[in-house]
Amino acid sequence: MKSLRSIIEEGKIEILLKEFDKKIVERGKKYFEKNSVLDKYILSDNYVHGVIKGTSIYYTDVYLYKGKLYVRCTCPYEGKCKHAVALLFSLSFKGKKNEDSLTLENFKRKIERSLYDYGILEFDSYEWEELIRKYDKDEILNFLISLTIYIVENFIYSEEYFDNEIFVDELLEIFLDYLPEGEKGKYLYEYLASLGEDYELIIGSPGSLFKLLESRDIAILRKLIEENPLIACATEVCAFVNVR
Repeated sequence: MKSLRSIIEEGKIEILLKEFDKKIVERGKKYFEKNSVLDKYILSDNYVHGVIKGTSIYYTDVYLYKGKLYVRCTCPYEGKCKHAVALLFSLSFKGKKNEDSLTLENFKRKIERSLYDYGILEFDSYEWEELIRKYDKDEILNFLISLTIYIVENFIYSEEYFDNEIFVDELLEIFLDYLPEGEKGKYLYEYLASLGEDYELIIGSPGSLFKLLESRDIAILRKLIEENPLIACATEVCAFVNVR
């Protein structure tokens, strides 16, 4: 038998699914279709690991040893479970390199899931960087604005927020870091200008964003603030660019 990695990357998981009960395969496929696979890793040629949301959060390993398929999962089911099937479908989907699977909408769903399940904003930085390269800069900006509004409206006054402090700084930092000199100040201003007073809570440390700005960006940011003052993070930003 080929390695587990080869089977997955070639999209031939039916070879592996023969090892599962048919009803388990059907249930596992539904889990995959419902985006229940929160995370997945190919750890070696014959070992994969995933995090799957079911009745609880389950950690699932699938591996080949001497041509035989083994499953290990934290769920109560004894044997090859539906969570392993969902993991294999998810990995195979990625293995086919279907570029349509990496979209801003799917990325937002993953973030929403981490917020609801764990009360934290968790994301894959590699996926975010790929999306920044894939989409127009204005589309990325609009995504950040809509995500920020979503977080504020749904989480900012919740117990989860006060326990974990949900910030969008890292997403914004990575985006700004990809922009050329002269555009960082403009896009940072447009992002902040779209937010109201309550949104100061969603920017944990404006100072970390300022470190990315070149002198040209600072001048642009100062000019834009002088023309149209900011509400969100106004004190910190104005002090940084020396605007009273």
